[in-house]
Amino acid sequence: VLAADAVFDGRAIGLIEPYAGLSQASGNSIGLVGVRTDADGVLRRYPSYWQDKEGRFVYGLALAAVAKDLGVSLPEAPLDNGDLLIGADILVKVNNGRFLVNFQGPPGTYPTFTARDILRAEEDFSSRLRDKIVFLGVTDPSVEDIFSTPFTSGELMPGVEFHATAADTLLTGSFITPSPRYQEFLMIVALGLAAVALGRFVRPSFGLTGILAVLVGGTGIWIGAFAGAHQVLPISSSLVIVFLGYGSAITDRVSVEQLEKQQARSMFSRYLHPGIVKQILDNPAVCQLGGERAEVTVLFSDIRGFTSMSEWLPPEEVVSLLNHYLTVMSDVVFQYGGTVDKFEGDLIMAFFGAPLPQSDHAERAILTALEMREKLATLQDEWRERTQTDLRIGIGIHTGQVFVGNIGSPRKMDYTIIGDTVNTASHLQDLTKEYDTPILVSGQTYSKVKHLARFRAIGTIPIRGRQQPVDLYEMQGIKEGQNAGGTSGALLPS
Repeated sequence: VLAADAVFDGRAIGLIEPYAGLSQASGNSIGLVGVRTDADGVLRRYPSYWQDKEGRFVYGLALAAVAKDLGVSLPEAPLDNGDLLIGADILVKVNNGRFLVNFQGPPGTYPTFTARDILRAEEDFSSRLRDKIVFLGVTDPSVEDIFSTPFTSGELMPGVEFHATAADTLLTGSFITPSPRYQEFLMIVALGLAAVALGRFVRPSFGLTGILAVLVGGTGIWIGAFAGAHQVLPISSSLVIVFLGYGSAITDRVSVEQLEKQQARSMFSRYLHPGIVKQILDNPAVCQLGGERAEVTVLFSDIRGFTSMSEWLPPEEVVSLLNHYLTVMSDVVFQYGGTVDKFEGDLIMAFFGAPLPQSDHAERAILTALEMREKLATLQDEWRERTQTDLRIGIGIHTGQVFVGNIGSPRKMDYTIIGDTVNTASHLQDLTKEYDTPILVSGQTYSKVKHLARFRAIGTIPIRGRQQPVDLYEMQGIKEGQNAGGTSGALLPS
């Protein structure tokens, strides 16, 4: 088959003529030779047909050549859906007048002979050209009839070879079929959900590994579908949705974690020393906020005679005095790594040993009690001037098992401790009035701190609401060689 340039109604076409020894077909036909690249400048689709001013259909050069080779005639018009039937076996799926060409390789895949060599007849080409479709065209780059293709890597394909590639696709039936829209939609949704799940709910290291697996697997499926079934899956949109889904999930996750971290910092800063708050936020695993059992030492402190004093003082005066007192005492608790659980009027409840474990929680509580007593001297002058009374406090300390964590309802919860240990420490604080002593500790606390401080045994006494009596000790001070202020720095986390 010989292709020669011609012009038909202003469009570039090729003229196919019978060539002796190459085709037994008779008669002439015309075929379109003009091609159009995609928006990215790459040649992928072959023009199937064009309609002239009279309404007649003119088909692409490759289609006309294949029909001539098969000895069939092209239909006067395509099918109603735009597809084209060549003979009884070749159905060309057409989209916007073109079909996807299945490239078998880069430029030069098909044998190319120069017209000069054939016309000189110095070599017999008949065996190579017999029973073949031959396209004649110009390959000189200066003619600018060269194009980028999916196989192009710096080398451009002449337009004449593109016609040969299209004819090969038609003859072998290796059409590239775009995947159905519903399949593309399901694939994109599935990959998007997987990416979001891997970014939002899986540990970062596992999530990143999962995303890499999704990308490799998706690429493998795309290659397999294309090589095995000549089906094109939406690889570009799939990759975009994976990156967008994973990126948005990671961004949302970081935002939520930062918000939760800020909320935790705000909550714990009211109860804990800043150093402990930083440790909890840096390593949240050490603090099980859901709740757990732990051994702690509980401290209750109360101002003597505060209730009767507040009856005759103006409320503003009471609040001012109380705020100053609670601020000073809270700082002491924080100084020794304790947690301020709550204020109830003039009462302070604090505990040591949670949320971070502290093997010396009893010692911390004892040193806190002594420091609180010493801080009274800094408040005494203002207190006497404004209340006409001395500032005196009673402190009760007990060590034991408690449940510690967030307790309450979804609408209102507090980080606190509950258990018999809390009730016992509260009763010890009440007993300081009865025994007229500033600091009382239980036997459980005494056994852990007797090396640190001096105590006077009071005896074993019953506690209201508790079956087991409690050994009671009055703390009189630190033993020689011990220093409350000096020890505090060693007790606090670095």
